[in-house]
Amino acid sequence: RGARDNHLYKSYVPVIECYASLEGSGRWPKNVESQRKTLSAMSLHLASSLERSFGIQSVGTDDFVDILFEGYAFRLRLHTMSGPAGLTSAGIGRAIKHHTAISGVATKYRPY
Repeated sequence: RGARDNHLYKSYVPVIECYASLEGSGRWPKNVESQRKTLSAMSLHLASSLERSFGIQSVGTDDFVDILFEGYAFRLRLHTMSGPAGLTSAGIGRAIKHHTAISGVATKYRPY
């Protein structure tokens, strides 16, 4: 037996944070708690749909969906820009606004 056999090796895949900004609509519940529950239900449904339709291993929670795909681990957080500020942390809101700005510049100036 070699020295490697005596050690316990752990594999670790770093999680890639992803955000999905959902379109604003007047049909969103007005109550903050109802909006949270709606986003949670969407996360759980998304995870089960990915598994059922595409065979992609995923786990839905109240706050995010963990997706394991081709050796990568993605943590998808759903977000709505139209909802109350209490639903989104400042960091997530800032990341989504940054992405929107960069995406707009990249659309207008292709080399960017």
